[in-house]
Amino acid sequence: MKRKVDETTSFRREICRCNDENRKKILHRNRIFIEIFKLSKVTFDVRGRSFTKALQWSDRKAFGPRANFITQANPASLQLENVQLDDEGVYRCRVDFQSAPTRNFQINLTVIGKPVPLVSWYMENNLIQSQSISSDGEVVISKIDIPNVSRSHLNRTYTCQATNTNLIQPLHKIVRIELNYPPIVSLYFGNSLNPNDIKEGDDVYFECKVRSNPIQHKISWYHNGNLVTQNMSSGIILSSQSLVLQSVSYQSSGTYKCQATNERGETASEPMQLRVQLFLFRYKGIDR
Repeated sequence: MKRKVDETTSFRREICRCNDENRKKILHRNRIFIEIFKLSKVTFDVRGRSFTKALQWSDRKAFGPRANFITQANPASLQLENVQLDDEGVYRCRVDFQSAPTRNFQINLTVIGKPVPLVSWYMENNLIQSQSISSDGEVVISKIDIPNVSRSHLNRTYTCQATNTNLIQPLHKIVRIELNYPPIVSLYFGNSLNPNDIKEGDDVYFECKVRSNPIQHKISWYHNGNLVTQNMSSGIILSSQSLVLQSVSYQSSGTYKCQATNERGETASEPMQLRVQLFLFRYKGIDR
């Protein structure tokens, strides 16, 4: 016996003819063991139990939960969901009775209708028109090229979608762009500061803003080309991405820059000029 079905559909066939007459015999004998072979097997075991409490087992490496022996139908049948190419072949059903000869049935399953899938690519839900497709008759390979990759591509998502039937939802795979690049560094005065009105005795702080992938593991500060180190007694405080100068003096004037380092390299900010206004005191003579 032969049976043809479309791929991705379900296959249901009375491969084991357990109709009402046979079922009465089964219940009377109270022992039956059914095996359905196709490289691996599906079993339906009512030995020592009622027909409605039979134990079903399906080989995980082949059918798994896709295969079920349906006893409510008349005649009973094997149902195979989501038929795949590898399911094609000859199936044999063997029924073992307690006090009757073993019965064997065979059926050939041919999977037909293997349309070439339609493959589409999307970038952030926008359809990409250009792609290259190759096929060896069994596998379709679709490729897209992303030219001039830049930091703007970081974390963009690309979706490959394939479909060859309206019976099931299209299959898709999503990838996200991981782009490594050296730090991008910018240096700013604190928001509350007026860089044109900084006097001796004022507190000054700088903010170093960094964008990098992977994240920076080191930030260095420089004053007039010399490395700045923390010295709290002198009012120099370094935190993760800021530099604080407490009670600045005229000697604090000059150019400042910050430098960030990650696995891809190191980048320094543009220098920023700090001008500290110097107080000049004039003493008046006192007549005596």
